[in-house]
Amino acid sequence: MLIAGFRLPNVPRFRGGQEVQIRLPNDRSTHRLRLDAGQQHAMRIRLPSALQRPAGLIPIEITSTIDYVPSRDTPPKQTLLSLLHLEAPAVNGDNRDLGVVLMYLYFE
Repeated sequence: MLIAGFRLPNVPRFRGGQEVQIRLPNDRSTHRLRLDAGQQHAMRIRLPSALQRPAGLIPIEITSTIDYVPSRDTPPKQTLLSLLHLEAPAVNGDNRDLGVVLMYLYFE
């Protein structure tokens, strides 16, 4: 078994939830998990016969349906000083495409 733990941040971008797909090498099926904003869940995936005794690096493809870019999807923080134009609002410069938090991934 492959055990994968995911958490979806509770941000407005994920208000409608998120679908995560996992594909393993030598496995024709796609394993899907649906998460709501703020939810945490572990997924158990039965391994194909070619991966029953894993050794070395095993490429696992994890994709999601919605991306989250902090600099795009998080409004700048407003303070009283920034509202009075006495200082610039704090801007998030993080431009990574994020989808879900992978908390752990291991074979059982």
